[in-house]
Amino acid sequence: MAKKTTGVLTGWVSYSWSKSERRFDHVSNGEWFPFEYDRRHKLNVTTNYTLPIKERCKFNKSFSINFTLATGNYISIGKQFYHAAPMPESFQTDADNTQYREYIESPNNFRMPAYHHLDISYALDNRKGKGSSWVFGIYNLYARKNPSVIYHKQTREGVTTRSWSLLPFVPSVTWSYHF
Repeated sequence: MAKKTTGVLTGWVSYSWSKSERRFDHVSNGEWFPFEYDRRHKLNVTTNYTLPIKERCKFNKSFSINFTLATGNYISIGKQFYHAAPMPESFQTDADNTQYREYIESPNNFRMPAYHHLDISYALDNRKGKGSSWVFGIYNLYARKNPSVIYHKQTREGVTTRSWSLLPFVPSVTWSYHF
């Protein structure tokens, strides 16, 4: 990690490399497999620029940019499907009331795509220490659809792979009052 804490431009850059695996006697014949949250690489870049102070201005003004990039999580995903007797809580049944089940060869056998987003914010901090302060921000500025879930769905036509993303672009306004 490298950090700059003085001047009008401050911030830090951090990088981590890690590996996390699991092993259980009764899972995958006791072989090691990647842990779900094994994020091999993670990079964070944060910058904050404080605008010059004008005498008559009520607020200190600053602009921030944050970037996050990380290797995707591992998930367990099936490589083939087979017919099975229905389970009460399942919804994937066909006309003859049989279900499709996934054959998963080993746990956490698929790494999701890399995760990244860019966030920006503009802050107005009350110079007196008391009174109103504001922060205007945008999470995931370029609306990257980072998959939260990837799954297979079996139909009579075949298998389709689908993904679902959470929070592709989120603007925010924060108001606070200090006594």
